[in-house]
Amino acid sequence: MRPARTHVLVAVDEEARQAGVEEVLAALRQALDRYGLREEVQVVETGTLGISGQGVVLAVYPDGVFYGRVQPADVEEIVEVHLLKGRPVARLRLPTAAPVARPGEILGRQTRVVLRNVGVIDPENIEEYIAQGGYEALAKALFAMKPEEVIEEVRR
Repeated sequence: MRPARTHVLVAVDEEARQAGVEEVLAALRQALDRYGLREEVQVVETGTLGISGQGVVLAVYPDGVFYGRVQPADVEEIVEVHLLKGRPVARLRLPTAAPVARPGEILGRQTRVVLRNVGVIDPENIEEYIAQGGYEALAKALFAMKPEEVIEEVRR
C-alpha cells in the first residue's frame, strides 16, 4: 500500500450531517474515481475540524486549505482545480482555522506517539493501521518481553 500524497479530511459531525455531508462524501469519492485520483488522495472522515457555522467542512493536507459550506455540486471543482491542478478554489476557501504546523515547527523536540497517525490513516481501516506498524508493540509485549520488562517500558 502506497501512502497517499494528499489527504482530504471531512468533518462528519452533527452540523455536517444536517448540511448533507453524506452526499458530499459520495460526490467526492465519485469525482476522485472519475479523475483517477483514488490512490493519490485519501478521504478521511473525522470528527469536528474545530470550525462551526460553515456546514460541510473539508481540510486538504498537506496544503492546509480549509473549505466551508461545501455542497455536492462544489466537489467536482475542488477535485479538478485543487486536487488535480494544485490551485485552491478561492470562492469556497476559509481562512485557515488553525495554524498548519510543519513537522517540528510548533512541537519543537516533542514527538507525537499516540496521535502520530491522525490525518494520515483512516481510523476505521485496520489494514492501514497495521501497515503503519500498528500492534507491533503489543506483539513485542506478548511474545518477546517478560512481565517486568513490560512494566518498565510503560514507566518510561
